[in-house]
Amino acid sequence: MIHVGVGHSQSLSTVEAAERATLMAMGNAGIAKADLAIVFATINYQTEYEDLYKAVQSNSNCDELVGCSGMSVLTSAGEFEEEPALAVMVIRSEQLSAVSFSARGTASEVGEQIQKDIQSGLAELVTHIGSDGTALPVVGAAVSGDATGAQMYHWKGEEATEGGLTGILLTGDFDTEIGVAQGCQPIGKPREITRAEGRVIFELDGEPALENFKGTLQLLTQDDIRRSGGTVFVGIAMDPENKNPIRGDFLIRNLVGINEEHAALAVSEEVTEGQLVQFHLRNPNAAAEEIQAILTQLAEKTRQHPPAFGLYFNCLGRGKGLYGTANHDISVIQEKFPGLPVIGFFGNSEFAPIGGRNFSHAYTGIEGPACDAAGNLYAVNYERQHTIGKVTPDGTASVFVELPTGSIGNGIRFNSEGFMFIADYTNHNILKVDMDTRNITVHAHEATMNQPNDIAIGANDILYASDPNWGASTGQIWRVDTDGEVTLLEADMGTTNGIEFPDFGMDGMRCDIEGNLYVTRHGKGTVAKLSPAGEFGGGPKWVDGKFGKALEFSASSDFVAVEDDAVFHIEDEITQAAWD
Repeated sequence: MIHVGVGHSQSLSTVEAAERATLMAMGNAGIAKADLAIVFATINYQTEYEDLYKAVQSNSNCDELVGCSGMSVLTSAGEFEEEPALAVMVIRSEQLSAVSFSARGTASEVGEQIQKDIQSGLAELVTHIGSDGTALPVVGAAVSGDATGAQMYHWKGEEATEGGLTGILLTGDFDTEIGVAQGCQPIGKPREITRAEGRVIFELDGEPALENFKGTLQLLTQDDIRRSGGTVFVGIAMDPENKNPIRGDFLIRNLVGINEEHAALAVSEEVTEGQLVQFHLRNPNAAAEEIQAILTQLAEKTRQHPPAFGLYFNCLGRGKGLYGTANHDISVIQEKFPGLPVIGFFGNSEFAPIGGRNFSHAYTGIEGPACDAAGNLYAVNYERQHTIGKVTPDGTASVFVELPTGSIGNGIRFNSEGFMFIADYTNHNILKVDMDTRNITVHAHEATMNQPNDIAIGANDILYASDPNWGASTGQIWRVDTDGEVTLLEADMGTTNGIEFPDFGMDGMRCDIEGNLYVTRHGKGTVAKLSPAGEFGGGPKWVDGKFGKALEFSASSDFVAVEDDAVFHIEDEITQAAWD
């Protein structure tokens, strides 16, 4: 039998929080001594980790303690977002054994150290790999923190460590079930890759990949496009034996490029001919539907043998920021598995198998392209999440800065003095970057923001930030003065991905030298104009049937460039199309 209990506390005292959470967990498990204690805690507790460890150890009689910091943590009782919380799970059982490990260094060095740490359980490990060569499933998440930039930690026993990896090898007489929710809705149908090279798909079902993609987009309604922010992903079926993949069988990756000349698509994952792919949209409704479906499947699979406990590694891009309400996912878990002890945290990225192979699952869409005075291009999430990438005029690309702990960028703009400003949607900040020192500071913070998205800047260096609430399909616009003061300009709007006025989804936005704000009306094919006095007027229209996204002024300042699958230059009512 497996005895498990969870507990939590939001006491600001580290010792008191650890004691309360551990005693609650031990009481719920009905045990006097635990074999394993898992502890996830928000960043404010980690500076007193030694006291935390002693409090958990003394109240659980357990030396085997593992865990890490999290931007937010969760238990069966709820998801504790943007507030101090400490969560503890205790386990005692003769059916399973746990071997913990912790290592620092490069990927290969960490791998070697883990091998040494788990040597005692290696025989069982090999047995459970299976004769078919499938990998031992790896489930977990990357540590996360908060907007202060404080160092993140993971811990094993008495030691708290920066960087590296900590985990547990679980072996014994038990079964596991794993569900992976990626928040996406499939569109169209699965297609076979019939010609590809590396990360570039040239043909799907024997047809040009780009033409296939365009045909799939015709299936979407304007509401589909609005709710997804106009972003389409590629789902790659990872099990070659599965010829009828369904939701949950796909590895979701970004569509990172379109080559018009070769009618090809580039994705952020190596692909091979013969693989099946399907296009996907990510939005709150899809996320809610998917987790319901996955948990329903898991509940059916385990109906005869109910689970003893659950671990839920959530994405820090979900929660209230995605759904607009608190405790969405844990409420569904409790609905499907009443009374199940659950612990977890909101991670920077998540790890779980798809099609028998382990993958890292992280939303790393490239956003916020902006140029500095020297012509260098900057974008968020270059190579990996939490970065700003730089592309020089000669095409050389590199990571420019790493954002503070827990921060994920979106829109980027430069002011007249050359400082970079970044919309940090996870921490409700506007970040400021000194381009010489690369020092990052919080220029403005507003706790009541949903998730600042795109930003625009006027000639007076005043910033404007769109702020969508995807779950409620609403949004607002904020003004950020040069001293960092934040003012709400408009609320109860449509979903402001860029800016949105009633009836037509909006995306990119820019200011001209007179302070007028121009916004692409994504669903209508026009540019809206908003004067400094707040007067709204229609703008020029571009090629019929095109959906504009990012908006930028050209060097001549006479033209506006609108990015779709082409670049359009607009001068008054005259439209010219310059294809990539």
